[in-house]
This record gives sequence, C-alpha cells and structure tokens, in this order.
Amino acid sequence: MSLLGLELSDAGILVAARKSGGLLEIDGNSVESPGFALPEKNRLIVGKAAERKAHLYPRQILNQFWDQLNIEPLEQASRYAQNHAEIAFAHFAHIWQTVKQHGKEMAIAVPSFYTREHLGLILGITQELGIPVKGFLPQAVAAVPERLPEGLLLHLDLHLYRFEVTHLERAEQLTQKDSIWAEGNGLSKLYRSWVDAIAEEFVRSTRFDPLHQAATEQELYDRLPGILEQLCRNSDVYFEMTGGSKVYHVTLTRDLFYKKGAPVFEELRRFVSRFHERYGKAGVGPVLMLSDRIARLPGVKDIMGEIKNCSIIELEPGAGALGLVRFTS
Repeated sequence: MSLLGLELSDAGILVAARKSGGLLEIDGNSVESPGFALPEKNRLIVGKAAERKAHLYPRQILNQFWDQLNIEPLEQASRYAQNHAEIAFAHFAHIWQTVKQHGKEMAIAVPSFYTREHLGLILGITQELGIPVKGFLPQAVAAVPERLPEGLLLHLDLHLYRFEVTHLERAEQLTQKDSIWAEGNGLSKLYRSWVDAIAEEFVRSTRFDPLHQAATEQELYDRLPGILEQLCRNSDVYFEMTGGSKVYHVTLTRDLFYKKGAPVFEELRRFVSRFHERYGKAGVGPVLMLSDRIARLPGVKDIMGEIKNCSIIELEPGAGALGLVRFTS
C-alpha cells in the first residue's frame, strides 16, 4: 500500500504522500488545513473555509477541538457538533476525502502533549473512516533531519493554543525523552496581539479602525500570514486597507511585531534554558529544531539566537509528515 504521512496540528494539518514524495493540497489549493469549524444550518464547515469566517461569526466558531480532544458534551452543542471528537471526525473526514486517492494507509505524527486517550480517539476516527493506520509517532521525532550537529536536541513547535519544547534523546534510535508546553501561549494569542497592534497603527495614523467592522477584522486575519512572511525578509512593510470609499495605509515594522510577540518568545526561550540546565552539557549549546510554524514568525529566531552556543535548524514545512513517508518502513 502507498503510505500517507499526516502531521497533526490545529495550526494546520499537513499530509505527505510517499508516492509523490511531497506535501499534498488538502484544503482547496492549500497544503494546510487549520483546526477551525463553523456549524451552519445544514452542515458543518471545517478547515480553511471556517477559518475565513472565524471573525465574522466569533460566537459560533470552534477551534479548540484538536487541542481539547475529548467526548465531553459541548456547552453549545449543535446538530453537527456534539463534542470535540465529532468535530475532529468531520475535519479528518474532509481531509481524507481529498487525499485517499494518493494512498491507502497512514502514519500519524502527533504533538507531544497527546495522551493514550487522545490517540485512542484518533484511532477510533480513522477506523470509522476505514483508514488503516500504520502507527503514531511524536512530531518531534518524525521531523528530525538526517544530519544533526552535536548538542542537546530540542524540537520547538507552536499550535493554536500552546507551544511545546521536546527533548529528544540520542541512542540507537531517537526517542522523545521529555517535553513541556505552555497552554494559552500559541498562535491564536500571537495573532490577536498582532492584529490589535495593526489596528492601533491605523487608528493612530489615519483614524481608520479596521476592528470596527467584522469584515475588515476578518480581512486583517486573512492577510496576516502574508505580512509575517514579508517581515521575515524585510524590516518593514507597506500595508493598505479599504474602508468605505477610502484607502488607508500604514508602515508596519518588524520591531513592532517583535515587541508584541516577545512575551511568548521569551517564555519559549526560558523553557529551552530549563531543558539545557537539566539535560545539557557544560560548554555545549543546544540544537534547536524550529518547526516551520515557529520559524516563519518575525523575531523568534533573534530571541533563540541569543542562547549561548546554540545551533538553529529551520525545518521545512510539513517536516513531520514528510519524515513519516521518507523513513517509515
């Protein structure tokens, strides 16, 4: 059977195919499908389509079902969303419908905070969908490149509602030795801080408030990944929005985004230092493997680079999914 590798993160699920050796488009023309769902009258919208409506319908949107995967009844249950596991099933089914032509069995890379109960629920979902699962692997292990420098090996990743640092132990095979995570310090918090900062710049410079209307607030969130990508390459970016019949513009700086993201990034650095104190060797810096979700955020590499003698490896997008299909026999 042709193998599929699935990297599970609520910030964006990715799937790689052994046959093609690359990532698959799984949500429209995107290789990522974020963990968002929106119940409507006759259906449940999931992935990108739901994310694009998250700030148009903030009270209805659901985006914690992968982070809090369980079968506890929702406070505001609907016909299509009784609990988080049911929503996760719908999201997984949406992805499987797209990728099943590329493979007939699957290996799954999961976050370090997932327990046996989480894996049991995922296995139940895949069995219900008729997907043979070859096995589960920690994302940190699946994402490791073939060649690594010496030093304490740490994998850093970011999800919607938490970041995690995972220590990998070098032996005959790499294993997940330890992991720590910070709930509440994830992409959702960073995006909120950055969107608020952009809105403040518009109000200060032009008196136009993009958060005054749900449509322009949603537009800000939709365009934020593009802003972040530009700020990783440039010190500032010219950004304009339309309000009514007028076009407004501001200049957004990397320093502004660095300042707003610093509290999360500095806590991440403290976690790294804690691991190095516990497991590291004197005079040998840590090896930091940054997931693409973290590496593409402006400022995080600067803060991590301040750690003495550290080596930084930027992992490719979907490194966990790609690792599964390359190295799983």
